Amino acid sequence: MKTKDGAIDMQSRDALKDGEKDTVWAECSEAFQIIIDRMRAQTEEQQQRLQQTIDMFKERQRELQEEMDK
Repeated sequence: MKTKDGAIDMQSRDALKDGEKDTVWAECSEAFQIIIDRMRAQTEEQQQRLQQTIDMFKERQRELQEEMDK
């Protein structure tokens, strides 16, 4: 549900008891941090694989250039 100004109404958050709000938001924060860490690790792994592929192509290009120069 949205309010008059278009903002999303946070009824579920407001419905929680004050003591539970912090716990729920802390758990959400932890979950998002885990997701972010996993995505970062995947990105780093993909970058490493891409760099290895680039290095392999550069090496092959160098080998082919040497053969052409003969």
